[in-house]
Amino acid sequence: MTVGPYALLWYQSRAPNYSPVLRYTAAVTNSLNPYALQKWALGSLTSHSSQFTNGSCGPVTPPHFVRNVPAQGGASARIYLKESNARNGQEAHADIIYLGGFVTWGIAVGGPQFQLTEEPRCWRWVPGVYIKLYH
Repeated sequence: MTVGPYALLWYQSRAPNYSPVLRYTAAVTNSLNPYALQKWALGSLTSHSSQFTNGSCGPVTPPHFVRNVPAQGGASARIYLKESNARNGQEAHADIIYLGGFVTWGIAVGGPQFQLTEEPRCWRWVPGVYIKLYH
């Protein structure tokens, strides 16, 4: 399912079990440009490529436009970069994780071809950018 900034509110009525997540995500998705996130993530994956250990790197410093987003009473975003892994089918991407209240959620950002298939725990925002509920 593709999720736009205000579509999260619509989706909340369709997925009441996830309404806490959607409440937290609204301020973030209304404040961020997913295409700017994507450009930043792809650049960061390239610039940090020599720093990966065991398939990931981080936490890395969030870009200014992520630091300026309201954290909804939770901790600031933590960002981890994940490299491609052919064995488990993981594509390179950045995980922007928000810890808030009773919910840990985030935004997984890869290139336009990046896909997550962890339904019903993720929602596509734009191609290659997903809102994700962590367990």
